[in-house]
Amino acid sequence: MKNNYTYNNIHNICKLLNNKFSYIAITTKASKLKISCRNFWSEDEDNILKIYYPIKTPDNMLALLPSRNKKTIIQRAMTLGIQNIVTKELWFKSEDIEFIKNNWKIMTDEEIGKHIGRAKHAIVDKRSQLGLSRQNGESSYNNLSEFVRRNNVEWKHKSMQHSNYKCVITGERFDEIHHIYGLNLILNEVLLHLNIEIKNTMDDYSEDQLSSILYTFRDFQDKYPLGVCLKKEIHNIFHSIYGFGNNTEKQWHEFILQY
Repeated sequence: MKNNYTYNNIHNICKLLNNKFSYIAITTKASKLKISCRNFWSEDEDNILKIYYPIKTPDNMLALLPSRNKKTIIQRAMTLGIQNIVTKELWFKSEDIEFIKNNWKIMTDEEIGKHIGRAKHAIVDKRSQLGLSRQNGESSYNNLSEFVRRNNVEWKHKSMQHSNYKCVITGERFDEIHHIYGLNLILNEVLLHLNIEIKNTMDDYSEDQLSSILYTFRDFQDKYPLGVCLKKEIHNIFHSIYGFGNNTEKQWHEFILQY
């Protein structure tokens, strides 16, 4: 590492060490040894930037690119000519905020989004910032699913690598990652294993419970195949046939044969 780290990118260091250590393990060790790497960007990092930077905030990109800081991520995106559209969505007019406050109990996030011209996920994020949590079990389960999904970065990265960063059916640029074995099925296994009941709100879970759910989910998820990268229209076709949730490997193999 001392002889090669400074003048090489980290992915090449992984290869030199026969892939015995993870990306994060190598950067952590380098930090302890007080050696730094020149600002190389690997092809994998650039691909992650191209795929996610247009739809995620620079702050959220830090989890996908753990060896980079916010400034270098923005600079690299500018160099590659990649524009970020999410940051624009974070700004809400005062009248939009008032509309959310006045209607979140009687309208769905999707309905509110259509009314004020915002995406559903932007409404969910803003409502969360305003402390407006939905008070029913179904919403709590959905929020728990979203919590797990948002903290599933390593699985997403491995799935993208396994799919060669392309739609596995068309070979073109992909839009979404499909869980071959349904996320909800894995989450149900986790909750049963931990003997944790669905709470009324996310605030009712303790930090220890959320941590246990997250780490146990990652362990259970490793028993099943990685996700597959798909174009949005193909992903929609799959779910139009098999529905959302409770999806299985058998369904995926049938879909591949039919498609």
